Amino acid sequence: MSKTNFPEIALDTNIKILLNKKKDTGYRIAGHFAIAPVHAIGDIPEFQTTSNELFIEAGTHLNGPLRTLIQNGILASLGHIKLSNGKTFTKYRFYRELMDKRYITDDEFDNDSSAMNENDCLKFAESITSFVQFENASAFNKQLQQEDGPTILHFRDGEEAIEKGKPTKRSVIFGDTHKNNKAIMNLIQKNTPEKTNHYANPKQGELYAIVRSSNVKNKSPYHIAFVIYSDEEINITMEAEADNGPLYYPKFCLYDKGYEGNTFHRRWTGEIYKKSDPDRYKSLYTNGTTVVLSIDGDIANIRDIFDKNIIPTGYIEPITEPIQTMIVSSSSKGSRRSKVSTKRSRSK
Repeated sequence: MSKTNFPEIALDTNIKILLNKKKDTGYRIAGHFAIAPVHAIGDIPEFQTTSNELFIEAGTHLNGPLRTLIQNGILASLGHIKLSNGKTFTKYRFYRELMDKRYITDDEFDNDSSAMNENDCLKFAESITSFVQFENASAFNKQLQQEDGPTILHFRDGEEAIEKGKPTKRSVIFGDTHKNNKAIMNLIQKNTPEKTNHYANPKQGELYAIVRSSNVKNKSPYHIAFVIYSDEEINITMEAEADNGPLYYPKFCLYDKGYEGNTFHRRWTGEIYKKSDPDRYKSLYTNGTTVVLSIDGDIANIRDIFDKNIIPTGYIEPITEPIQTMIVSSSSKGSRRSKVSTKRSRSK
């Protein structure tokens, strides 16, 4: 079998995409990670979205949320693949598709229905956040399937922004009302602008949020993305996105952390599509502001999220203790653990 040549295409000085033109598909490789974008702009894969699978180079040491999700089977291994750089990667995907029962059929949609929608970006992000914190799969599914999930996220920089401005009684909890979301977002933008838009850089376990400054008819007021991995240059997120059919795999995205790179804000405001795809640009959050969310510090255990009547039977509060860092293996046995590392189970 002849070897396929993968021409290298540079979108900017920070990232490179390896493109297989023959198959009209490609991978974005960033260090020990890669994604295979679903959509493309012409012959060039979209710079970081949207990939059903996350590829992790064999031998990579993992900790924090990504380790937790793989170790508990939330991210399932789909085997191994050798990419164009000659290295072996393990392919992971969310363990099942999210259901949106508002879709009566593939083509028929009831927007006014109260039917269960797991593919809501905020509810999915809240559910993943609490799972990483408490590691309970049954509770995760119950939270994901509720019509209105508990509000557990807050604006990470909200209290600082309030302290620098005029006194207000507004809550820094995200998701109570869109009016409150916009008010706190405006305070953060005004009083701590160095923590918004291209400068909004959540740590792993935190979240991106882009919020519209004014409502747009038939458009979501915000989009949320949970950061499962972070290093000095990129954040890797896992995201749900409503109104994409009855079944949907959460998508993996890579975002640059540097201001000049392809940031979350540059992607979701549509800036990168303004010239190449004007219609898509107009459909995105062109009037949005990006901020960082994190779990509410008052939530100490799973009982602070759920009504005690629906806490899963047999639930035991997890004990946080040093555990061994997981190493992605290229063997058929999948992931294994290091014998030497004692990283903690959760990032703070």
